[in-house]
Order: sequence, then C-alpha cells, then structure tokens
Amino acid sequence: MAWSNVFLAIFAIISAYLAWSALETSEQTQRELKKMDLLSDFQRRYDQVVYDVKEKIAETNRIAGTNYYHRFWDLLNEEFSAWSEGYVKPDTFGPWMEFREREWREAPPVGDVSYAAGWYEATNYLRRPEFACFMREALHKAAIILQRILENQPLL
Repeated sequence: MAWSNVFLAIFAIISAYLAWSALETSEQTQRELKKMDLLSDFQRRYDQVVYDVKEKIAETNRIAGTNYYHRFWDLLNEEFSAWSEGYVKPDTFGPWMEFREREWREAPPVGDVSYAAGWYEATNYLRRPEFACFMREALHKAAIILQRILENQPLL
C-alpha cells in the first residue's frame, strides 16, 4: 500500500508539471500570435494611411495634409509603444525607424504639409515626451538609434 501511495504522489507531481508546462507553452503561443496580429495590423494601417489616404488627397490644402500626418504619427506612436513593451522585435522596429529617417529627408509634402511640418504638428498634440524625444533622435541620428535598437541598448 505504501508503494501505491508513492506512485500516486509521483504521478500527481508529474501530471501537475505537465499541466503547468502546457499552460506556459500556451501563454507563449498566445503572446506570439498577438505579436503577429499587431504587426499585421500595423502594416495594414500603414498601407492604408500612406497609400490610400495619400492618393485621395487630390487638393492641396493644409487640413488634408494635417489630418494625414495626425493619422500617420498616431500609428507610429502605437508602434513605438508596442516595441517599447516588447511586442515588436528590435530587428523589425529598427528598419521601420530607418525608413522614417529616409522619409524625413525625401518624402514629398502631403497637401501642402511637409513631413517635418507634420512631425512638428504631431509633437503638439501627442503629448508623449518619450516618443517625441525618441523620434527626434531617430530622425536626426538614424544610424546611432538603429544600432541601439538592434543591439537592444538604452536609447537615451
């Protein structure tokens, strides 16, 4: 009888460990699926903002350009938050920021609002100093910021 109790106790411990292990794996899988959902949503929204909306702005006016950049910088603010919280990997986020720096130098205006003017307008309404500071660094010191992102180093 004593051996059967030992056997049952060992069986219970092994069962508990396997259940815990399955739960841990399930949580990791759910987190990875959420990351994929976020990346997919960011890409869909980016395409919508950059291509669809830009094409629809036929008239050259300040309101249309400002509205475009509000949507654009809101999206980037969310991407920054997701990256900061570990939902977007550095090797994904780094190239996104490298592209932002290229846009800063080369993007044509939307309506009559330049990329830089759209950014400065966004700093007034976003009210998120850590994002504004990060983007200022990323737009003006892209190579340094990209290297820090890819190496998972502190940015400031």
